[in-house]
Amino acid sequence: MTRPRRGIGLRSVRARLLLWNTGIVTLVLATMGGLISYTVRAKLMASVERDLRDHAARVQPPPPPRNPDDPDTDPGQPDQPPQPAIPREPDGTLSIRVPRVFNLDGVGRPPFQDKAPWDADAFAASLKGQEVMKTILVDGEPARLYSRPQWPRHGPPPRPGRPPAYADDTPRPGDQPLGVIQTVYPLAEINRSIDEMNATLLTLIPVGLLFAACGGAWLTDRALRPVRQISQTAASIGAADLRQRLPLSGGDEFAELAGTINGMLERLQAAFGRMETLVQEQRRFTADASHELKTPLTVIKANSSLTLATEPDRASYHEAILEIDHAADSMNHLVQDLLLLARADEAQAGRNRKRICVADLLAEVADPFRRPGAAAIRIAPVDPNLQVEVNQDEIERTLANLVKNALQYTPPDGAVTLSCAVDRGSVRITITDTGIGIAPEHLPHLCERFYRVDASRARADGGSGLGLAICKSLTEANGGRLEIASKPGCGTTVTLTLPASAKLVSYN
Repeated sequence: MTRPRRGIGLRSVRARLLLWNTGIVTLVLATMGGLISYTVRAKLMASVERDLRDHAARVQPPPPPRNPDDPDTDPGQPDQPPQPAIPREPDGTLSIRVPRVFNLDGVGRPPFQDKAPWDADAFAASLKGQEVMKTILVDGEPARLYSRPQWPRHGPPPRPGRPPAYADDTPRPGDQPLGVIQTVYPLAEINRSIDEMNATLLTLIPVGLLFAACGGAWLTDRALRPVRQISQTAASIGAADLRQRLPLSGGDEFAELAGTINGMLERLQAAFGRMETLVQEQRRFTADASHELKTPLTVIKANSSLTLATEPDRASYHEAILEIDHAADSMNHLVQDLLLLARADEAQAGRNRKRICVADLLAEVADPFRRPGAAAIRIAPVDPNLQVEVNQDEIERTLANLVKNALQYTPPDGAVTLSCAVDRGSVRITITDTGIGIAPEHLPHLCERFYRVDASRARADGGSGLGLAICKSLTEANGGRLEIASKPGCGTTVTLTLPASAKLVSYN
């Protein structure tokens, strides 16, 4: 038996699942890495911009002109509040983060009077009242620039002894910029940190993909293990033996698939069993039919050959023709029985049903068999209104065959009784005899075709072994069933259950 090969190459489900899983994980990791890098850079740049705005807000604008009449004005208080200490680098140079204030002509205020604006375009935009945030190059290094106009301060200067407060330099209608404040933040360290983070992500992503591929291969193999088991078991199942079943484990889709296949195997096994039974019955039927036809054909051939080989004699001719006629009748009877069984097998029997009075049916069946020297035939009282809905010719033939069989195996001093009863919408017609009975081992086979309890006696009487098979087929074709009960020496009881007419409802 050829066993299925495991999937090889990209055509296998295992390889495709692994590639899809790895591709999806790669996409997820790359997307997450890009989002992390973008989010970190955006957060850092937002922090830098907040720091630049905070540094620029610490620059105190010049105070408004002093009003001598103001009672809160202290004559000894200077106009300019003390400025915070200017941050310096470790080498003493001014820090790049220190805000620079430029006059309207672009000249820096002390200590940046020798410095020019960081960016001329941003300076010009701030002179027009705009705030500018942009990235520029300072000494070849990227830096973030914040440029904003310096507005006049409103409100009194801080009093002595009070903590310093930032001036309110919110522009008011009519205010004109006093200058421009520009401050920068170097981005080299931030860019270096982000580059190191990106390098770390680029290093970790392949490692993560390796672990994901190994884990995906293990999970894929574990998930497809039931499929492999199903495939191996299915490969070992042959048409000669359908009793083997696929293993069931868990409650997932593979278990459901295995259960479905097992159900299909059960149906196939049942179908093959029925086919095997039919084939065996067909073989036996063919052999039995050939044997049954052989006997009359032998009689015909023997008589015709003997007649042709002897001198013409009227008496011998007459005897030979009688034998041939008897053999032809047997053949015709057998052929008619076979045709009737064929009609029943093709569901052509049981048609043209009509309502029939049960009392009249039993009387018509029993009357032809009443003759001297035979067992008595009795009919139990039957309700004259009781009816069945069947094909009259087929049921009459069935009952006639059953009565004939009962008389055949009942001694002359015995009796055959026909009775009727109503049972749950059906009519049960019972034929009981006081004959020799039937052994239990024969009862299951009585309705099989060409089956005989006593083959020699049946052939001597002209029987072919098809009578009960025909009775069973015609009964089932009319929607009924045939049951036989018997004990040796105690007679036989045959029960025919038929569908009752609608009028039977009043008798239930």
